[in-house]
Amino acid sequence: MPSRITDQHAAMPGDEEPPIILQRLTDNPPSAYDDASAVVAPKVKRPPARRLTQQEINGLRGRETEYKVRDGAVPGFYIVVSPRGTLSWMVMLSIRKPGGGSQQRSVTFARTDEMTLAQARREAERLKIAARQGIDPKAPKTPVKPQLTVRGLIDRYLEQRIDLGRSAGTLRQYRALATSIISKWGDRDANSLTKDEINEFIWAISRKRQRAYSPAPDSRPLAHSDNTLSFLKALYKEGYGRSWVKHNPALQVPRLLQKPGKRHRVLTREELISVWAGCETLGYPCGPMFQLSLLSSARMGEVAKMEWREIDFAAATWVLPDSTIPAATEERLKNDSTHVVYLSPQALAILRKLRDGPDYVDERWVFTINSRKPVGDWQGASVRLRELMEKDIGPTPRWLPHDLRRSSAAWMRRLHPRVDRWVIELCLNHSVMTSEHRHLQLSDVADTYIIEEQEDYAAEKKDAWKRLGAFIDDLVHGRDAARHLTSGQAA
Repeated sequence: MPSRITDQHAAMPGDEEPPIILQRLTDNPPSAYDDASAVVAPKVKRPPARRLTQQEINGLRGRETEYKVRDGAVPGFYIVVSPRGTLSWMVMLSIRKPGGGSQQRSVTFARTDEMTLAQARREAERLKIAARQGIDPKAPKTPVKPQLTVRGLIDRYLEQRIDLGRSAGTLRQYRALATSIISKWGDRDANSLTKDEINEFIWAISRKRQRAYSPAPDSRPLAHSDNTLSFLKALYKEGYGRSWVKHNPALQVPRLLQKPGKRHRVLTREELISVWAGCETLGYPCGPMFQLSLLSSARMGEVAKMEWREIDFAAATWVLPDSTIPAATEERLKNDSTHVVYLSPQALAILRKLRDGPDYVDERWVFTINSRKPVGDWQGASVRLRELMEKDIGPTPRWLPHDLRRSSAAWMRRLHPRVDRWVIELCLNHSVMTSEHRHLQLSDVADTYIIEEQEDYAAEKKDAWKRLGAFIDDLVHGRDAARHLTSGQAA
């Protein structure tokens, strides 16, 4: 076997021949003489590890002790086999320290049934690159504070709605819808929400049926879930358009209900008679509420929150104040404009009966149950009213409380002589242009300079409500109501 003699042991005259030392085939030179009998054979290098195949991996089985199988595709990449036969991917990392040097660490990052061989090799390469940059995958991760939370996104959106001049009632509805969203995801990163999470959230809302008798698809939980989804869609659409968020997770989330179209339900003469009789059976508070909604063309929410101080019996008026007026307790008008309802004799008779009769229980609210707050729920009463109608005249097409207001406007249009359409719009408290303005064909910009004084049309509105009351009164008492209608409208 080849050998060499170090220079310091060269033969000298008179000396005995020194021993021959086999230097170890290592990176370090020998530090001392060895005995002549302790000759060390050269270290044999291991052959490079082969690239494992999936078939070989599937054939690995557990032993008494844990062992590792090396994969030659990535340096330091192994499969760890537990005694129970569980196979896991492991990589040896050399993590660079900030002050210099490195730290050796083994990281087991997945099982073989969770990640394929190709995916595990890529992940091992990624971890090794990160280790060279000083990133320790086992180091405790400090939570990263989101740049924009869901709560912050909602605050920005509402600020934009305020700047756009949205009414107080609309903003109140926005905040009510945002409450459940904030309680669920308020501190979450606005960019972290997913489509699946929103789907599950909307579905959970729809399952909260508040009333066992609420028939689908008009039950409130379904409507509330769709309203919440509409708010989320608008929220993320605005955020994405203004680059507040990077994506819109609510974009393709479907509604549980079909988008509601325009309703055209108008009660017939026979149904009006049955509704009136059913309201008499229902009694206070919801019976008179439904009757006044029909006579005044007002929304149910406006009638339910009626206060005695808003009624002037001498002038036969009901004034719904704007929310900006100090006397107003809260905003309940859609267009934030003071609305004057000229009460017909029939509407005044109902209110006088409530004031002077045994149902007078509160000095403030006209319709109340406990004298502390107005009636807030009339859906159950509307269901009972429809049941009474079915016993009276048989099955009828489904109608909702708001259809009373629509029926009021529709029958007002059929009166003789006809009530102008724009007068009916003013009775409904819709923001419209008069016929004179339409005749001028003013542009939208020019129309903003016109201040519509609705008091100028008080006579027209008073006449419309008076004739509507007379028609309904004759109808429900069996008198000739057809005389109030134009020809061909007797049905």
